[in-house]
Amino acid sequence: MIARNALLVRLLALVDHVPLPSEYQQRRRGRPYVYPTRLIIKLWLVMVFRRIRSAYTLHRFLQQDQPEAQELREALYGNGPMPSRRTLERRLATLPAALEVEIASLG
Repeated sequence: MIARNALLVRLLALVDHVPLPSEYQQRRRGRPYVYPTRLIIKLWLVMVFRRIRSAYTLHRFLQQDQPEAQELREALYGNGPMPSRRTLERRLATLPAALEVEIASLG
């Protein structure tokens, strides 16, 4: 039997191959995004498949020292920094609008 976490890591790798437009053409007001929308989509997928209901719980899950969480952190961030809890909350709240643009670009 294939581990559930291995399937999730494969799914996250597939997200990297989906053709998405380079960040939005419209200029936004305020500070530019540090973390790409593709990363936020991956984090949302982790929430769905692990049945995590809040950004706080997701942040705490990814901070654990368990092998599953370490494997997911490596698949998500590599050696880069992990977004803060507040950043996760803000970006996950704006994800539905961002997904409309991404889905429209796929046709």
